[in-house]
Amino acid sequence: MTWLKVIIAGLLEIVWVTSLNQAHSLTSWSFTLLMITLSFYLVISATKSLAVGTVYALFVGIGAAGGSVVVKHIKTNTYLNVDYRHFRAQVNY
Repeated sequence: MTWLKVIIAGLLEIVWVTSLNQAHSLTSWSFTLLMITLSFYLVISATKSLAVGTVYALFVGIGAAGGSVVVKHIKTNTYLNVDYRHFRAQVNY
């Protein structure tokens, strides 16, 4: 159960790290802060029965690897990357 807390905390870290860039309103900032709070709560509660260094290493590893995969996926999808110069050229015709 404790290892599951660490894994869920790492997955939540992926969510809040990627949502930091998308937070432009009070609702989205509230969601981001909720994910941050929940992820750190799970990490802190996991350190009560596991070694702090091990928990932190797994938490950061999941977050860093998952965050880079998610950001890479977002940036390579063409529907999310809009070339506005090309779009304006099409509209002006």
